[in-house]
Amino acid sequence: MYNKALLATDGSEYARRAEARAIELVKTGSIAQIVAFHSISHANLSSIQPAIQYIPDDVYSSILAEMDAEGQNILDATKEAFEAESIPIETRLIEDIDPARYISEAVESEGFDLVVLGSRGHHSKVSEVFLGTVPTRVLHANKCDVLVVR
Repeated sequence: MYNKALLATDGSEYARRAEARAIELVKTGSIAQIVAFHSISHANLSSIQPAIQYIPDDVYSSILAEMDAEGQNILDATKEAFEAESIPIETRLIEDIDPARYISEAVESEGFDLVVLGSRGHHSKVSEVFLGTVPTRVLHANKCDVLVVR
């Protein structure tokens, strides 16, 4: 049994499959507590990084606000799925840390003993080649169990 699981979600089909598996595990008593998070820093602002200096502050602020809103919508949908099964869940919107790094920090500081995530998510092929996928980075960087759902 796992005492505390961390569920990564980005709203993708693979993330929804991971969410469904986590719900199954909680219902069977395999997970006692679950926390879901979404990182907006993974929303690929790096692809426009060279242009950011030319974007007016108010436009940039509205882009960030839209990313926050979309991230909250993703978390709200996750929370609704768990609540439909009468499962309590904490959700977190992470704004300044990429998902793999956040997972490592949360596992270390909060004692998560399981990480659940989809095998793929919303990312570009370029970032996958240079940075690796989030699941690959999580598998290699953490000492807790990791469930990667296809």
